[in-house]
Amino acid sequence: MGKAMFLAAFLMGCRAGPDVVFLTIDTLRVDHVGAFSSKSPAKTPNIDALAKDSVLLSSAYSPISVTGPAFVTLHTGMDPKEHGVVINMFRGGVPLSDSTDTLAEMLVNRGYSTGAFVSGFTLHPQLNLDQGFEVYSYPAKKQARRLGKETLSETLDWMQWQLFGNYFVWFHTYDPHGPWDVWATKEELEDQKNKNKDALKSKQKEQASDDKSTTIHGAHKDKSSYIYTHSKPISNKERIPKYQYIQGIEEPSFYEKMYVRGVEESDKQVGAILEQLKKQGRYDNALIVLTADHGESFTERDLWFDHGTFPSEEQLHVPLLIKLPKNQQSGTNVDSLVGLKDILPTVLGILQIDAPAQVTGKNLLGPGGDFSEQGSAYLMGESSHCKKERSLECSPLGPEGKVFALRTPQTSMWLSPQADKNLIWSFKDSEESSAELFDAQEASSKEQDYLERLLSERRTRMDSLTAIQWPQKKTNSKTTNNKSSNSITEEEEMELLKQLGYVDDE
Repeated sequence: MGKAMFLAAFLMGCRAGPDVVFLTIDTLRVDHVGAFSSKSPAKTPNIDALAKDSVLLSSAYSPISVTGPAFVTLHTGMDPKEHGVVINMFRGGVPLSDSTDTLAEMLVNRGYSTGAFVSGFTLHPQLNLDQGFEVYSYPAKKQARRLGKETLSETLDWMQWQLFGNYFVWFHTYDPHGPWDVWATKEELEDQKNKNKDALKSKQKEQASDDKSTTIHGAHKDKSSYIYTHSKPISNKERIPKYQYIQGIEEPSFYEKMYVRGVEESDKQVGAILEQLKKQGRYDNALIVLTADHGESFTERDLWFDHGTFPSEEQLHVPLLIKLPKNQQSGTNVDSLVGLKDILPTVLGILQIDAPAQVTGKNLLGPGGDFSEQGSAYLMGESSHCKKERSLECSPLGPEGKVFALRTPQTSMWLSPQADKNLIWSFKDSEESSAELFDAQEASSKEQDYLERLLSERRTRMDSLTAIQWPQKKTNSKTTNNKSSNSITEEEEMELLKQLGYVDDE
């Protein structure tokens, strides 16, 4: 036996169990991953290769369409209403409580080395999701985001120095999240701007003609089911959030093309981490989870290229791969309804660790240790808040304007607040592109039950949502954790938020 092989065998013998690897890609649409969609515009060979060694869960959903609360769910096994992080902190939300256990805390207490490497300002340590991580690397103090390749470099450096024992590593790339101009060359930007100048007048006329009546959250398919009435035509520019808008470019396909590049960059980063695991002799026995916090709307809704606005299919449906040690059950496709909160108890089940009483997610392993139909009959979902955008006519503004959803394997139902009344919309198609007002008189008993659950969700949540300070000309985040070394001033925070387009106009 050669020295290198002997050393590898010796180090593997020092490990009591599998390493745990979380690979998370921010804002990743499930239809842009080859393993999940044969029509994916993005090429994702590394994720697709991982999928062959994994269990693929094709009906996985995030509970909320924004980053902070969704990742707290991932690391705690609890829904937002349970862990208390129901909106990003810079919008008035609170951090995760010190009393809530995270997966990192559970594993570090069992001898794991723990490291987290995140790319977005929304995962700043003040969120308190760093508890349990011995290393928590995030963008520099005055940096709103960092490219995934920068985060990758730090991740690989940390991984290669973990010689003994097991580790839990969390890698997070922000590359598919806007603004997307970072992926365009100067020549492409100029060329597209010139094309837009020639086509702008005709496009404006077409848009005006399309929008004289109404739209159902941007889905122009069934005029009998439209939700909102726009009193004036909405231009392409008005449908693109300010932080996404590239001056002089209004063609949707250009933005979609830039999004694809962000996804493909993320796939390369995933490939580099998988390669590192293989070099260290850790891949075969590793427990690897690949998923996202939420997706992204393109032109499906009133507001284009955004998230946080609706609990919709394209914003909440996320890819989920779980690679078991020794590639057990590889090639299994589970289509039952599962949520991000089910990942933690499933990981603990694989590691044969009892889940804390706080965890409400399900262990997706059946009694025999196989992935079986252990999913949910329904899942609740929610948006972040009602945004002040020209193309949106939601109300009231802020977290009180949250849209709640109940999703089953066959259908979904939205509760959309409008002024002093609630509108209930029923979707029969999987893409949620055509809705109809819910007819209680024609509903089955099960549908009636779902309706009552939706209404109850809003009733029980209203006090806490009303307590969130809104609107915010200054940040109102309150922390209970003492992290003065990581703190930033309100002015610095507002500047970072402007870079990411998170500050709404008042």
